[in-house]
Amino acid sequence: MAEAGFFIFFIAIILWAKGIDCRLVFLSLGLLLGILSGKLSPAFDAVSLAIVEKQSIIGVCAVLGYSYLMKKYQYQQELIGLCRNVVQRNRAIVLPGILLITLVTNMFITSALECAAIIGCLIIPLLEQTGFPPGLTGSAIVCGTWGSVLNSESLHNIYISKLLGIQAQQVVFGHLPATGIALIVLLLVFSILSNRSEKLAVYSEVVLNHQANDKLVIDSKKKWCSAVFPLLPLLIMLKGNCLATIISDITLLKAVFISLFIVLLTGNRQEKIANFFHGIGQGITGVMSVILCAVFFVQVMEVSGMTTRLLKFYSTELFNTNGLATYGPLITSFFTGSGDISSMAFHTAVTAKAGQLGTSALALGSHAYLTASWGRCFSPLAGSLILCAQLSGGHIFHILSINAVVMVAIAVLNMIIL
Repeated sequence: MAEAGFFIFFIAIILWAKGIDCRLVFLSLGLLLGILSGKLSPAFDAVSLAIVEKQSIIGVCAVLGYSYLMKKYQYQQELIGLCRNVVQRNRAIVLPGILLITLVTNMFITSALECAAIIGCLIIPLLEQTGFPPGLTGSAIVCGTWGSVLNSESLHNIYISKLLGIQAQQVVFGHLPATGIALIVLLLVFSILSNRSEKLAVYSEVVLNHQANDKLVIDSKKKWCSAVFPLLPLLIMLKGNCLATIISDITLLKAVFISLFIVLLTGNRQEKIANFFHGIGQGITGVMSVILCAVFFVQVMEVSGMTTRLLKFYSTELFNTNGLATYGPLITSFFTGSGDISSMAFHTAVTAKAGQLGTSALALGSHAYLTASWGRCFSPLAGSLILCAQLSGGHIFHILSINAVVMVAIAVLNMIIL
């Protein structure tokens, strides 16, 4: 049945590429796979559990509502007006800069979906109205959502540290050589793409015309504080420690509601709160509906045995090869859309037995964790990629194609060098 799951996975991608609504594709093929495997009921239970456990979904809905509010009241446009000239004058470093900002943010906001939401809702509209193709911006953001590997409190780093009896910080230091290689490649690639962005699409003129028609020219005399409002959730999340005495454990949802409270202090409270929840409703019917359908499809594949079959494959056929920690997690992340599932599965099945393979558990586990994170960056089922694609107008296969080439190249390069 796992083989049928792989076949259905590729059918789903083909139908999606042909323009069929991905929600229809994921739901119908997910139901078909569940019926064929005889595990439809466990699949629904797994979906319910996944939604409850993934508190980030609620936070992302709040971010989408807040983003709608910022757009509705022109706060987003004021920020764009302040940043447009700076962005256009420094075009060559914009995309590499966005990638670095996302990477650093993801070190503190370890959920890739939350990080993509809070950065994507802010950056994609900004760069879209300065002439950058939104798909390219989305690609840079998704390629930065593996910064959590450098967080010593990550479950994967803690697992490896307990396995070896060392500090989690030592595990993070073990990631640095591969991280350095990946960053050099990513910054180089996105510097080139950033420079050539005007040639990649006849997009700037369309955007500029759209700006003129919609009167998006911003009055420079408007208050700077209004332009800061779109940045508030991100600033609160990154400065969460300062608010720890008031509210412990600053989550994305809490950051959004604190930001909303500050915005409501400026007036029009009833109208603004109504628009905030209207934006949440639009986010659920748009972006989040696609992510939830993808979650359903992933959970059906998992209960049907696809993940187990992949594990068995790279613990037998690939067990004695040099690509063990490269291709195993990379492929599993591509199919599952989750770096967590693939890396933890690899650690349990292979990293724990590193001594029997005659290799270091630190080196094996570190490389597996990184490649699992890189594999998620080009999975069509990854929530962060779907989110950025929806925010950028559905350019999912544009994002996927760029990320696949770059991330696979980085994984292979790291395998050869390290």
